[in-house]
Amino acid sequence: MMNRPLALVSLSVALAPFASAVDLAVPGTYPTIQAAVNVAQPGDVILIGKGKYEPALIDGKTDLTLKRSGGKVIVNVGFDDEAGIRILNSSGISISGLDVRGGFSEGIWATFVDDLTITDCRFKKTGDGVALEVCDDVLIEDCSFRTKLDGIYMSTGSGVTVRDCVFKGLKGGPAVYSNDVDQVSVVDCRATNVDEGFYLNDADGSMVVGCRVKKVKTWLAIDVQGVGVTVMDNVVKKAKGDESFVVLGDGAVVTGNKLLKSSEGVYVSGAGATVSGNGVKKCVRGLEVDSDAATVSGNDVSGSKQFGVRVRGFSNDVESNEVRKNGTNGMEIEGSGNAVTANVGKKNKHVDLYDESGVGANTYVDNDFGKILIEGGEEK
Repeated sequence: MMNRPLALVSLSVALAPFASAVDLAVPGTYPTIQAAVNVAQPGDVILIGKGKYEPALIDGKTDLTLKRSGGKVIVNVGFDDEAGIRILNSSGISISGLDVRGGFSEGIWATFVDDLTITDCRFKKTGDGVALEVCDDVLIEDCSFRTKLDGIYMSTGSGVTVRDCVFKGLKGGPAVYSNDVDQVSVVDCRATNVDEGFYLNDADGSMVVGCRVKKVKTWLAIDVQGVGVTVMDNVVKKAKGDESFVVLGDGAVVTGNKLLKSSEGVYVSGAGATVSGNGVKKCVRGLEVDSDAATVSGNDVSGSKQFGVRVRGFSNDVESNEVRKNGTNGMEIEGSGNAVTANVGKKNKHVDLYDESGVGANTYVDNDFGKILIEGGEEK
């Protein structure tokens, strides 16, 4: 008997898991999604044809794909915690092209899952659209949400990316709610007519970038809390909740955002923040920074009913900001050791610069302010 070459044997063993992968047709070969899931092996693809389907459970599976193969695929959400697609203790799961509807439970609910991809899905009148519990390395992309509760809910985990998703008309929760999940990225998403926009709590290393939020009814449009977070190039318009735009945490980067016609302004708190190039127009409040050793530069605030720019703290660089036509003071400084350089303040209702800390507490170089009031000194 001739022996097979060792290299060829090794290659065939390495390829064996992939060679056995098959396509499972629903409803052709299998009548339901659950029937196909039950027999699926690693690498299999469940191709789902046009129709309406009952909820399915994926438990302990690896490298499994569910995707629409043609026509509209509707998965009905059940009641009593029966999600449209429930995923447990699995990895490498990919779901695409589904319409998930109705019920009181979640559209897709994953617990103890890593390497999960959800793309091109639509969630309508579910509870939460997508719920993640103790999940890592998740991508949710090109999905739309019109849900009764949160669009996306996540708790405990890391590495979740939400990209190019649309949230509209959510009835009872934020577009994205995250608690104790690090490295969350919300990128190029849209949220309109929602109770709350993007809320990331205890979210170290997370970012909200390039998003558009409009007509927030109850809470915040953007609220990001954690160490080393980035909030950049977002536009918020007509946010009428209790707050509008809040970033909390040391080392935050808040740049290039625009806040328009909203009930509150931008609030940043945490040491070493970079707050630059933001525009706040016609809001109740302007831009407020509570920080030490921060850089506050190139911001443009006008038409606020209250102050323009307010900086509290020590050893901050406040440079090249413009404050015009605000309802009280243009710029307010509180603290000491702050360097206030090359700022412009004009036509603010009370004074263009107000320094609460007193004469000599801070340094002023090359500013262009109209009226100035420094506590302990005369108004100029």
